[in-house]
Amino acid sequence: MPVTGAGYHWRWKGRKTPPLQFRKAWHFCDRLTPEIRRLHRMGLMLGWLLVLGALGEDPPLGMLPLGVVPATAPLLQIVTGTEIPWSRVAGAKGTAVVWLSLDCPMARSSLPGLVRLASHCGPQGVALVGVFPAEILPGGDATKKDKAIGALRAKLLELAVTLPVLIDHTGELQRVLEARVTPEAFLLDSRGKALYRGRIDDGYSARLEHRGRVDREDLRLAINEVVAGKPVGVSVTRAYGCALSRPIPARNGSPGVPTYQARVAPILRAHCQVCHQPGALAPFPLTRYEEALRWAEDIRDFTRARRMPPWLPEQSVPLRDCRRLSDEDIQTIGQWVDGGCPEGESAPGTIPAQAVRAPDAWVLGQPDLILDPGADMEIAAEGPDLFRCLVLPTGLKEGCYVTAYEVKPGNQSVVHHMVNYLDNQGRARKLNDKQAPGAAGAGHDRGPGYTFSMGPGFFPLTGDLGGWAPGSTPHRLSPGVGYWLPPGTDVVMQVHYHRTGKAEKDRSRIGLYFAKPAEKITRPFQVIPVGAPFLGIPAGNVAYPVSGKVWLAEDCTLHMLMPHMHLLGKSIRLTVTRPGGQGEILLDIPRWDYNWQEHYFLDKPIALPAGTKLEVEAVFDNSRLNARNPNSPPRMVLVGEGTTNEMCFGFFGLTRDSGGPVGVRLASKGLVLRRLGNLPPQVTP
Repeated sequence: MPVTGAGYHWRWKGRKTPPLQFRKAWHFCDRLTPEIRRLHRMGLMLGWLLVLGALGEDPPLGMLPLGVVPATAPLLQIVTGTEIPWSRVAGAKGTAVVWLSLDCPMARSSLPGLVRLASHCGPQGVALVGVFPAEILPGGDATKKDKAIGALRAKLLELAVTLPVLIDHTGELQRVLEARVTPEAFLLDSRGKALYRGRIDDGYSARLEHRGRVDREDLRLAINEVVAGKPVGVSVTRAYGCALSRPIPARNGSPGVPTYQARVAPILRAHCQVCHQPGALAPFPLTRYEEALRWAEDIRDFTRARRMPPWLPEQSVPLRDCRRLSDEDIQTIGQWVDGGCPEGESAPGTIPAQAVRAPDAWVLGQPDLILDPGADMEIAAEGPDLFRCLVLPTGLKEGCYVTAYEVKPGNQSVVHHMVNYLDNQGRARKLNDKQAPGAAGAGHDRGPGYTFSMGPGFFPLTGDLGGWAPGSTPHRLSPGVGYWLPPGTDVVMQVHYHRTGKAEKDRSRIGLYFAKPAEKITRPFQVIPVGAPFLGIPAGNVAYPVSGKVWLAEDCTLHMLMPHMHLLGKSIRLTVTRPGGQGEILLDIPRWDYNWQEHYFLDKPIALPAGTKLEVEAVFDNSRLNARNPNSPPRMVLVGEGTTNEMCFGFFGLTRDSGGPVGVRLASKGLVLRRLGNLPPQVTP
C-alpha cells in the first residue's frame, strides 16, 4: 500500500495504493471501536494475504472499477488521427473495451476473435472497441506522433483488424477503469459504468500459457446477458496479459546493481536473441533496452523458473546446443530487475549474437541434395498450432549414407520445430493422397502435405533423420557413422507451425550431405525405440506412472536421445544401467512440453557395453489440473497415435561397435530382437 495501522505495513503487489474497494473497507474500520477495528483489519489483511499466496505470481483478481467513464473523455482515432469524445464511441446498450498492444503476444492472438465478436455485438447495440494505452505514442513533436500512428495503422491493416481502434492518449480511460494488462476486457453500460472486467475467454491458463482450447467465452457471454436485459452473471475474471505501462527507471541505478548494457545485454545476445529478434520465432524482440525493460519481470520470472530459454532437461549428460542458463546469469537478471532495471552507460547493443540466416545460406556448405516441398505452405492467422507432414521424395535409385543434414526454416516467425522421419514403404504418400491441399487443418491452412499431430501417422518407422529447433546448429556425425537411406526413401518432414495472428507462408527445406567416396562408413546410425507399455490412462489421475526397458545385446555407442509423449505427459526420464552398475540419468525432464519436442545429441558419444539396460520412466496427468488436457471433463485416454491418444517412447540413437544392426532383449537373458527399419545389405544378418 503501504497500509499502516494495527502494527501492519504491507505493499499491494508493488502498487502505490491498494484497490479502491479494499481501501474503503480499511477506512470503514475507523468508525468501529478499537478492539473491533483491530480484529476487522486483521481479518482483511489475512484474507488478502491468503489470496495473494494462492495466486503466487499471477495477477491479482481485479474488482469492478467504481468510476464512470465521462462522456467527454478524449480518445484518439487511429484511422483519422483526430480526437473524439467517449460519447461518440459508446454503444446504445453498452460498450466493450479491450486494451491492446501489438507487442503482447496474448493481445495480438486475440485480434481475429475480437473482429468476429465486434460484428456479432454491433448490430445488437453494443459497441466493441480496441484501445491502446498512451505509452504507444512517442514523446516529442507532432511529426513523431503522426509517424507512430501511421505505422500502427499500417500494422492493423496488415492484421486485418476492422473493429474501431483508439488511443487513450491522455490516460483518462485507463485511470477510470484501473486497467492493468493487455488484453483486458471491460463491458460498460450505456452510462459508462463497468459491468464486467477480466479475460476475453479462458484460452490462457497463465501468462503466455495457451490451453489449446476455449471452453468459456466470458466477454461474449457478458454481452449477451446485457443485450437480453439480464444482470451479468460473472462480473470479474482474471485477465492474463502484458503490463500496460511501466515507468522509465534511473539510468545508472543504485551502486552494485547490474546494468543492462554491461551485464544483461550480453546474456540476452548469447541466449535469447536467436529467437527474440524481428523475423524470428519469438512473439516479441529483445534486441534493445526499451524492449527488455518492457518484459523485465517476465524475463526474470521465466528464467528463474527455467522456462526460458526453452530447454526442458533439468538434468542430463552434456548435450550439444544446450540453451540452459547458468545460475550466475539467472542471478544477474534477477538483481537487475529487482534493482530497478538501470540501463547503464554504453553504446546501445542492437546486433543479435546469431542473426536469422539468409534464405540461401547453408552453414555446412552447398548440400549434395536439397529436398523442397515444391510449394508454399499457407498458415492461417488463428487456430490451434499446426503439425504438417511434408513428404519429400529423395529419388534415390541406390541406397546411400548421409553424414550430415541441415534444416532450413523458410519463415522463422512461424516454424516452431521440425522432426524428420524416413519412409520407404509409401505409407506417408498414401496419407498425403487422402488429404488434398487445404482439405484439412485449422482454419484455411493450405499447401502440400497432410496434417497429423502426434508423429508421422505410421509405425514402425523406416528410420529417423533428426530435426530442428530454434538455436540448434547443424553438425556432421562422428567419423565412420552415417544415416542409411534405402533406395526410394521419402523424408517426412513434420513441421510444427506456430500462428502469429496473421496469414503466413513457409517453404522449409532440408539439405543432405552424402558420404564422400573416400569416407568409410562402418557404423550405420540406428534409432532404437524403448516403449513404456500401457493400455490407457484413467480419467482424473494426476500422476499415472509408466515405464519400459530393454537390454543391449552387443557393445554399442550412444549418440542421441529423444523422449516422446503427447499432451498428457507430465515428466519423463531416460536412464542407462551398465552391467553390475547403478542407474545413470541421461536425460531428466520434470516438466514435459510436447511443443518443445527435440532430438538431444550428446556432446560426446558414450560407450555402452553389452547387457546395458536402457530405460524410460514417465508420468502422465489426465486431470483437470493439466491445462493441455484435450478433454474437458477428462476421460479415459487409450494408447494410440492420434492427437487425443497417448504413447510413451524413449528413442536412443545408437551405433553398433561391430557395424551390424543393433539388437536388444526385452529381458536381461531373453531373445535378441533386431532393430526395425532398413540397413545396408552388408550389415543385414
